[in-house]
Amino acid sequence: MIRMRLLIIPVAIIALLFCNECGSMQSKTDDTDSINIYPIKTTEYSGDGRLTGYTEQFFGFILMGDTVNMNCNIAHINDEDSVSLYIRFNQDDHLQHYKSIGFSSQLSILDKMISKIKQENGTVPIQFISYEMLGSGDANIDITNDYLENNKSKDIVTILMESRFRKDIDSILSSHNLQIKNLFVEEGIYHLIDTDYFLKNNRLSDPNNCSDSILELYVGMCLDKKYVE
Repeated sequence: MIRMRLLIIPVAIIALLFCNECGSMQSKTDDTDSINIYPIKTTEYSGDGRLTGYTEQFFGFILMGDTVNMNCNIAHINDEDSVSLYIRFNQDDHLQHYKSIGFSSQLSILDKMISKIKQENGTVPIQFISYEMLGSGDANIDITNDYLENNKSKDIVTILMESRFRKDIDSILSSHNLQIKNLFVEEGIYHLIDTDYFLKNNRLSDPNNCSDSILELYVGMCLDKKYVE
């Protein structure tokens, strides 16, 4: 099966321009108190006149002694006083086995990553989060089921905005005085694929709740400071 992969930094720049213009998920969880964050690598690109320079840090996670399939990239674009966070999921290969984790555990990791970014970047705000939904477990099942139950006709952005995924992400952001300003499907690309890969690489509360097809998409979320009434 051919899987869609997006170039991170060009999408980051487009997403940041877009941002400037425009109930809790209950599942089987792991012991998130034992999450360890480890750096993988840091890359720097000075820019070439066409593409703005950037610094990008890659992080992985160890949970209860196992390397999990979730990883995060932090991009700090030169001349932009903001940070972007990319959540992606690794596939097993002949060199590395990754442990799949449920969406609740992913939320705990996101919380820890935001705390780490705030600690290391001071007042520099997190302006954008990109989430690869194909690794999001129960969150993607709920979104896909809503999409299919509406005969694929309901606007996908409306589904995302009304989803528990969005509400749970906002709940994590709220504790950091942040909120989702708006969201979109990156590059406007989403499609249904067979669930074989999804079932093998996700930890689900109820695998029988998964349809024969699952949505593949990347969700971009533009963030803002939380509005306090």
